[in-house]
Amino acid sequence: SKGPTPLLRCAASEAWARLAQVADDGAFTAGLAQLSFDKLKSARDVVTRTGHSLALGSLHRYLGGIGPQHLSSCIGVLYTLSQDSTSPDVQTWALHSLSLTIDSAGALYHVHVESTLSLIVMLLLNVPPTHAQVHQSLGRCLNALITTLGPELQGSNTSVSALRTSCLLGCAVMQDHPGCLVQAQAISCLQQLHMFAPRHVNLSSLVSCLCVNLCSPYLLLRRAVLACLRQLVQREAAEVSEHAIMLARDGRDAAADANLREVGLEGALLALLDRE
Repeated sequence: SKGPTPLLRCAASEAWARLAQVADDGAFTAGLAQLSFDKLKSARDVVTRTGHSLALGSLHRYLGGIGPQHLSSCIGVLYTLSQDSTSPDVQTWALHSLSLTIDSAGALYHVHVESTLSLIVMLLLNVPPTHAQVHQSLGRCLNALITTLGPELQGSNTSVSALRTSCLLGCAVMQDHPGCLVQAQAISCLQQLHMFAPRHVNLSSLVSCLCVNLCSPYLLLRRAVLACLRQLVQREAAEVSEHAIMLARDGRDAAADANLREVGLEGALLALLDRE
C-alpha cells in the first residue's frame, strides 16, 4: 500500500483485501486492519496515508464489513483524513474509502449516517471548487448514504426531514460546481433521492437540469443525464414531457439545446441516436 504510483497503491490495496477474503480468518483480517490503523496514526506522508486509507476501504468492500468495533475505528480515521486540507489527495482517497465502507456496511452504518452527512455537507461548502476530485469523492459518499437510508427518506419526522434537507443541499452544491464530473455525481444523487423519496425532489428543476445537459460534450455527464431520465420516465413520463415542453417554450435558458425547442424531449432523444 506504499507504492510510488497511485495505480500500484490501488493494486496493492486490492490484493491486501483479496488476501483477507481468501484467508477467511477473522483474526488475520483484524490484524491487517489494525496494521493500517497504526500506520495511519503515525504516518505524515501522502503515499502512506492514501495507500492505507484505501486498504481499509478495500477490506470493507471485499469482506462486507469487518465488525462493528473496526467499523467505528475505520470511520474515525477516515473522518480525520478527509479533513486534511493540506492534501487534497489524502482527502480524495479517504473519502473514496469512506464511500466503499458505507456501501459495504449496510444497516450497520445507520448510527453514523447523521455525522457523516454533516461532514459531507461541511466539506462540500468549504473545499475549494478547484479540488474537483475531492468533490467527486464527496458525491460518491453522498450517493452511498442515500442508498443506505433508502425508503426511510420518505419519513416525515424531524430527524428524517433534516437528513433529507442535507442530502438536497449537498446535491445543490454539486450542481453549481463548474466540473462536469461533479455535476454528474449531483444528478446521480438526485436520481437516488427520486427513487426513494420522489415527493421531495423538485421534478421541474430536475428535468430542467437534465434537458440543459442532454447534449453536453462530456460523455459521463450525458450518461448520468440519460440514466436519470430513464428512471424518471418509467413512473412519470407525462410529467417529464410536460416540464420539458415548458422549458422549451420558456426559452430563457440559453444552455438548453435548440433541438429541444424544435422537436421536444422525445425528438432530442431520437436525435441523440444519430450522434452517440
